[in-house]
Amino acid sequence: MSTTFAMVPGMSEEQIEHGELTERFRVFAQSADPEPNRTARTALLAGGAVVVLLALIAVWVLLAG
Repeated sequence: MSTTFAMVPGMSEEQIEHGELTERFRVFAQSADPEPNRTARTALLAGGAVVVLLALIAVWVLLAG
């Protein structure tokens, strides 16, 4: 059984990163994620509750009438 490895040419000197972008990425990767916005979720739940309540009232009015 013969194993053949692919030959990959080395990276030219022009393409080697000299650290600035790597350092910025490390700072980004180590930063903590911000807390999710809870007020938007609360507003969405409150709006949904109002829509359900209005739908129940509409059904009650249709059935009573």
